[in-house]
Amino acid sequence: MLGKVGRVLLQDASAGARPSRALIARDAFDLLDDPIRRALEAPLEAVVRRLDRCDEVTVSPEGLSAWVECFRVLQAAEVWGNHGAWIRQVTPVFGRGIRERMEWAATVRPEDVQAAQRFRMGVVQRLEQLLGPGDVLLLPTSPRIAPLKGTETSELEIHFRHQAMCLLCIAGLGGLPQVSLPLAAFNGCPLGLSVVGRRGADLDLLERTAWVS
Repeated sequence: MLGKVGRVLLQDASAGARPSRALIARDAFDLLDDPIRRALEAPLEAVVRRLDRCDEVTVSPEGLSAWVECFRVLQAAEVWGNHGAWIRQVTPVFGRGIRERMEWAATVRPEDVQAAQRFRMGVVQRLEQLLGPGDVLLLPTSPRIAPLKGTETSELEIHFRHQAMCLLCIAGLGGLPQVSLPLAAFNGCPLGLSVVGRRGADLDLLERTAWVS
């Protein structure tokens, strides 16, 4: 179904190279607790078996936390640019977590955004060098299963959101297509393995992820 939708929306957006090499993002998998890592082993092997080659790579030489900080600044600036005037005018009541992030977004300075944009250019270059024609990057979609309702905000930020953003910011900063495959489970809850393709390979990635279903 996702492939059918992609063909309608993306039309000819294809890199034209069938995925043939898996790049396992070692620094992304290193963020996981051992039980989560073990739960993703079988799906990871299933994807790798469908490809001709497999290599382990370090996605971020600077560390994924540095990439997250860049992402946070750019995200906050875009959110405030879209909604800041409305928030100042209407003063809506936001829930826990959203309220604090909106307050922080209002403090982001233009020079912070410019520095983050420069940093992002280096991230884009790194990912373009890393992912050649026919390459796909494999990483966990999330560091763990979804948190329980009522989990304290501090615990959510430290043990879930930051680590999740370390994984999620990769494709976001690089402008790359990403498909999450719900192929694993832990304690009865779903876990995803993500397949990230080269820039412009959106349709190709959607069509080729059928190899693992």
